[in-house]
Amino acid sequence: MEYDKLLLTELRLAVYEKGDAALSDALLVKAVTLNENLRTLGYVLAPADLLRIAVSPSLCGFYDQISAMLDTVPAEPMYPGFPDEVMHMSEAVFRFHQLLHYFSTYGLEAISGERVSRGWLPGERRTSPAAPQRRVLEAKTLRLLPAESRYLVPFQMILSRRERMTLPEQEIVSTAVRHLTADAVSGLKVGFKENLNTLYGVLVEMEDREAAFQMLRTLCQHSGDALRCVDVLLHRYHYHFRTNEKRFLVKLLESYAVQDFRANLILSGRRAERNILLLQYLDYSVYSRSDAHMAAVNALRDGTLRSWESTAKSLLAAKDDAALDFIAQRPGMMLRMLAWLLRLGYPPEEVVGVLVKKASALSTQTLVTNLTYFGKLREEERADSAVLYNAFETLLSARLRSMHTALRSKKVFFKLDAYDLDVSEIRANEKSAEGGYLRSGIAVRIPQGIDRLRFFVYWNDPERVDVDLHAGYTDLSGQAHGAGWNAAFRDSGVVFSGDITHSDAAEYIDIDLTAPLDRVHANIHLFSGRRDFASVETCYVGLMAVPADADGAEPSALYSEANCFFHHDLRQKCATINYGYFDVRSRCLVFDGVPQSWSYNWYSGPEHRQGKLSLRRYLELLLKAQEAELCASEEEADAVLVMGKAERDKEISLIDENFFMDEPGEAPA
Repeated sequence: MEYDKLLLTELRLAVYEKGDAALSDALLVKAVTLNENLRTLGYVLAPADLLRIAVSPSLCGFYDQISAMLDTVPAEPMYPGFPDEVMHMSEAVFRFHQLLHYFSTYGLEAISGERVSRGWLPGERRTSPAAPQRRVLEAKTLRLLPAESRYLVPFQMILSRRERMTLPEQEIVSTAVRHLTADAVSGLKVGFKENLNTLYGVLVEMEDREAAFQMLRTLCQHSGDALRCVDVLLHRYHYHFRTNEKRFLVKLLESYAVQDFRANLILSGRRAERNILLLQYLDYSVYSRSDAHMAAVNALRDGTLRSWESTAKSLLAAKDDAALDFIAQRPGMMLRMLAWLLRLGYPPEEVVGVLVKKASALSTQTLVTNLTYFGKLREEERADSAVLYNAFETLLSARLRSMHTALRSKKVFFKLDAYDLDVSEIRANEKSAEGGYLRSGIAVRIPQGIDRLRFFVYWNDPERVDVDLHAGYTDLSGQAHGAGWNAAFRDSGVVFSGDITHSDAAEYIDIDLTAPLDRVHANIHLFSGRRDFASVETCYVGLMAVPADADGAEPSALYSEANCFFHHDLRQKCATINYGYFDVRSRCLVFDGVPQSWSYNWYSGPEHRQGKLSLRRYLELLLKAQEAELCASEEEADAVLVMGKAERDKEISLIDENFFMDEPGEAPA
C-alpha cells in the first residue's frame, strides 16, 4: 500500500492487473462510471486506460484501491467551526483559550514533571462528519501500470533521469530494487550518479550475495561508480567494514578493466587522496586477487599516477595553447570550469566555441542550474553574471539543437494555460527533496471563482509533538504582516485556526484572495517533540482551494485532497520549511519546499526574485533549437505540450519527459 501510494503521488501511476475479458457495453459502462467516481477523488483515467481497466480484474476494486491511498485529516482544529467561528471571535477570547491550552501542556509538564499527551481545547467537538467538499480543481490524469511492471518501470523512470532523486523517489527505488534482477535492469544508464548512493546499502545488505554483486556490477557503469559505492558505505558503516564486505567490494572493484580502474583512481588530487584512504579501510592489499589492479593501487600510493586535473592545471598555468583542447576531452569538467577559465583571461567566445562543438556531451541540468543561478544575480552582486548567463544560454541552445525530440520540425501547441510560464522556473538539481509529481518552482494559476486558499497540516506521533503553521504576507502598500502562533490570528484577510501543541492535531491558515494582499509566504515549523520532520511518524502539509458553501448548506469538511494544489508527507531532516508562496495579485502559487533557519521574524517581506530563465524562455529556446513552430490551436498542431500525464497520442508531458532534459529513449514513459 505504501509503495503504491508513492507511485500515485510521485509518478501518477496506478497499479492494475491486465485482463483478457471481451469488451462489452456493460463493462464499458462500469469503466465510465468508475472514472466519474474517481473524479470525486480528484483523479481521472486517460481514454486508452479506460479500455484497459474495463477488461481488467481490477475494475471492481479500483475505486477503493485509490481511495484507500488518499490522506484524510481525522483531527479537528482548535475551533471546528473554522474559519467563521474565529472570524467572529474577540481577540481576548482567542488569546485566553490559547493560554489555557499552553498551560494544559507545557505548563503542567513544567510544574509536575509528568508527560502530558493531550491539552485542553475549547468548544464542542463535532459529533457527526461534515459534508464532503465540492471539488473545484480539475481532476489529475492517472496512467495505469501493469502489476508485473510495478517495480521495473518506476525504477527505470526515476534512475534514468539526470537529476537528483527526491526523498520519495529514493523510497521507491529502494523498495523496487529488492524485487528486480540484474538482467531486468541491464542497459539502464543511471543519469545522475549520486542517485546510486541510495542503492548501495540496500544491495550490499541483501542475503543473496551473488544477486547483489550482479546488480551492483550492472548499475555501476565504471569503477568510479564502484569507488563511490565504497565511499558511501564507509561513511554509513562508521569507518568499519566486516571481512565479507571487504571481499565483496574488492571483488567489485576488480571486475572492471585495469585501464578503467587506473583512470578512476586519480581523477583529481583530492579524489586520489580519498581513494587511498578507502583502499586502506578495505585492506585492499590483503583481499586483492588481481596483480594488474594491485599494481595500479601501488602506483597511486607511491605518487607515480598523474591525474587529469593536475595535467589540466599545469597546462593552464603555462598558458599552453593546447590547454583548452585538452580540457575539452572532458566537456562536463570544462563546463564546470567555465567561470574559472574566463577569470584566467580566456575570451568567452573562445571557451564557448570549444564547448559548442561538444554540446551533445553537456548536461542540460547543469546548464539550466547555472542559468537559474546567474539569471537571478545583479551586476553589483557579481560583475561577470551577465557574461556567464549569456555563455550558458548559448551552450544550452547548442545542447538542445543536438537532441532529437518529438518536437523536431513539428507544429507545437502549448496546452499550459493552468500554469504561469513567465513566473515558473525549472529547478533541476535544486528541486525540493519533498518531491511530488508537480515539481517545486512551477507556478500554478488559481482558477477563477476560487476566492480562498487554505494552508494546512496534520500530524500524529506516539509522543506529544508541536507543529506550527505561519504565514508572512505583505499588503498592497508593502507593509509586512504575519499570522500564526506568535503573530496575529486574524489580519488583512488571513485567519489562523489556533495553535495546538499535541499530536493527532490539525492547523489551518486561510487566505482571502479578495483582500488587499500582495504576496503570502507559507512556512511550517517543528517546534518541539521531535528533532526533525523525518522523525515524526505522520506529518503531511499542503495548499488547497476552498470552495464557497452554497447559502443555507451544511458546512463542508475542512480538508479535501481532491482540492489540493500541492500535498506532501514531510520527510526532510530539518525543522523549518518554506513550503510555498502565493502571488495574490497575479493569482498564482508556487510550491517551494526548501529548509530554512527559524527565527521569530523569519519573514520580513522580501519579494521572491524572478530570474531570466523562466519556463517560457526555456521552451522558446527548445522550440527554436528543434526547428519547431508554435501554433495557435490544438487542432493544427502535430504535438501538444501538457504538464501532467498525456491523455492522447499527440500530447507530450513536460514532466514525464523531464522537460526534454534527458535524451529520448533514456527515460521510459
